Amino acid sequence: MIDEIDAGLHFSVLPEVWRIIVAASVEYSVQIFATTHSYECIDAAVKGSAGNDDKLALFRLTRRDGDIRATRVEHEGIRSAVDFALELR
Repeated sequence: MIDEIDAGLHFSVLPEVWRIIVAASVEYSVQIFATTHSYECIDAAVKGSAGNDDKLALFRLTRRDGDIRATRVEHEGIRSAVDFALELR
């Protein structure tokens, strides 16, 4: 679990950071849970996971009727949202 993964990192290094994280996750067969409020970090995650598209998912938390709901967005949906600058955070 990495809370606010982009904190203290310049946005220009985020794709490489994500590439390393995804590669390590695949190599060691582990899941990584990372939080962010940054659109740039989400975009970097998509770029950094290139070639491992099936390894990336985003869970968007929304409050509805007093409950918190998690909605899973697969890689293609994340890529489309980034391409069209849609809100994911």
